[in-house]
Amino acid sequence: YGGYLYIAGVIHATSDTACNGTASLYCSDVQYIQLDGTTSPFISSGWTSTNSFTNARDGLGLVAANDMLYMLGGYNGSTYYGDTQYATINSNGSISTWTTSGGATLSNNAYAMGVTAYDGFIYESGGYDGTTYYHTTQIAPLNNGGTGWVDGWGTAGSTVGTRTNFGAAVYNGYIYFGGGCTATPASCSSWVNSF
Repeated sequence: YGGYLYIAGVIHATSDTACNGTASLYCSDVQYIQLDGTTSPFISSGWTSTNSFTNARDGLGLVAANDMLYMLGGYNGSTYYGDTQYATINSNGSISTWTTSGGATLSNNAYAMGVTAYDGFIYESGGYDGTTYYHTTQIAPLNNGGTGWVDGWGTAGSTVGTRTNFGAAVYNGYIYFGGGCTATPASCSSWVNSF
């Protein structure tokens, strides 16, 4: 977003304190790197740390829209999250402190879902909560009053089958899903679907 690539959370070595300041398997840090198109951006020395979100987790959804970075869902080894947090993206790529968007809780606390943003809305699709693999897509309008607030989640429709751990992207009014795994029995595929 704005020439920067972001990574947040995920699992780290349990003995490493780099992502939280204390030894922990699950991370809460956020890092970014500038993409200038002239050199390879994927070099370890190029990543910069910025403000961490609350409650370290893996499998979270991360998306940028309207100069804000949004984080939702995830799993920390014992808890599946359904919260939505947001932070302002600064012109230098760093972000402000995170704020929890009260009232904007997913109907299914889940992780490994697909998350996209398009035309003033955030879309969350699929995911897993330790028991159920989901096929629904939830939608939330973004409040553009300068607060970054997410105004509650509602159901927008269904993906093609239940799935988790898939890629999601939006282009020209369509959301595309690529790859992912389904449940019972779990199987992974390279399919692509859109709606």
